[in-house]
Amino acid sequence: MTDASLAERFAEDVVLMHQVGILPLIVHGGGPQIGELMERLGKEPEFKDGLRVTDAETLDIARMVLVGKVNREIVSSINVHGPLAVGVSGEDGGLITAAARNPELGFVGDVTAVDPTLLQKLFSEGLIPVMSTIGADETGQAYNINADTVAGAVAQAMEAEKVVQISPLIRRITAGNGSVFTGPGTNTYLVGNEDVTVIDPGPAMQDHIDAILAASKNIKQILVTHTHPDHSPGVRLLKNKLDIPAYGMLTNSTKNQDTTFSPERVLEDGELLEENEFSLEVVHTPGHASNHLCFILKEEKFIFTGDHIMSGSTVVIGPPDGNMNQYINSLEKLKNYDIEKIAPGHGDILENPHEVADWIISHRLEREKKVFSALKEASRGTPESLVERVYDDVDSSLFPIAKASLLAHLIKLEEDKVIAKEGEEYIWQELN
Repeated sequence: MTDASLAERFAEDVVLMHQVGILPLIVHGGGPQIGELMERLGKEPEFKDGLRVTDAETLDIARMVLVGKVNREIVSSINVHGPLAVGVSGEDGGLITAAARNPELGFVGDVTAVDPTLLQKLFSEGLIPVMSTIGADETGQAYNINADTVAGAVAQAMEAEKVVQISPLIRRITAGNGSVFTGPGTNTYLVGNEDVTVIDPGPAMQDHIDAILAASKNIKQILVTHTHPDHSPGVRLLKNKLDIPAYGMLTNSTKNQDTTFSPERVLEDGELLEENEFSLEVVHTPGHASNHLCFILKEEKFIFTGDHIMSGSTVVIGPPDGNMNQYINSLEKLKNYDIEKIAPGHGDILENPHEVADWIISHRLEREKKVFSALKEASRGTPESLVERVYDDVDSSLFPIAKASLLAHLIKLEEDKVIAKEGEEYIWQELN
């Protein structure tokens, strides 16, 4: 199946949704197209932690591609089936107010506010907004914003469950369970168009399951990255509606686990799940959880990472089921695969997976150095006594979460025979 035919089918589906009373809003990015134009213009792209560094020239290129090319193409493809779609930018009508995410990234923005007035007016007139993800601050300075970020912010402002077209084969719906642990919420991915595979149906939230069912009528199977309560409990709600199998891996742990998950078959590392349109390779990645799996969509070189890699936050490693040594080894393992983009269980799509994995490993090892130094200074300690010194760069409200990963670091240092343990305390010692 060609990309053109997929685009045609997408346009038909959007118009059908509109005809049955659903008000679709299309939020799109254009990362590959931006990269292609930069290459033609001889401008070398630069990425930092999976995000494109955007100087003034790159911003101009992004604007041209997103507003002038990709947006118009989507509008035109929908309007072949009826004059329903209209293109808008986040800059139009004060729709998206933005601010710089990180000075090192240049004109890469985050959403600070959404004014849905323009979108509501278009909906009231029976139109389908197609939105490019350029926003602006109060001075008029434009910023390029990740499409996932914009879609989430707009959906929240519109009080809607969002369906985001990530690629020709991938759609994403984010559950409304945002928190300090889950970020904007748990991502559910719909893979395929003919027979759909659901990856991580999320928490036991009926409105989220209803959104999944509304987005696709031909779901064939469910895959689960791991059995934490924000990823797998939706399986039983989805199976209450559909007679379909669920696959994943089990764990012996009961702490913070969905004990109701019972897969029709336990998946194995390296297994290939082949469908008519696509194939998914199973990769066992223990660390965050002993039964954690990633899935590689080989046709598009996407990897679905669950909680192994998240966007906007580092992953909590909580013993006994979480293991820091295994986590770092699993990150190294991912560097052996031909992958180009990360679809995380929480947050935005990330580019350059190998670089992201290297950054996380480096970050973890730097944190480990702080653990060792703090323990050496104190001679002995526990996560409770060491957390303030080791995590002096985070808000104290996060210390209860940080203590879990701190314990994982201490266990790793003990496993590596760098420190010792007496009772509940860890002991710094000189080793020959």
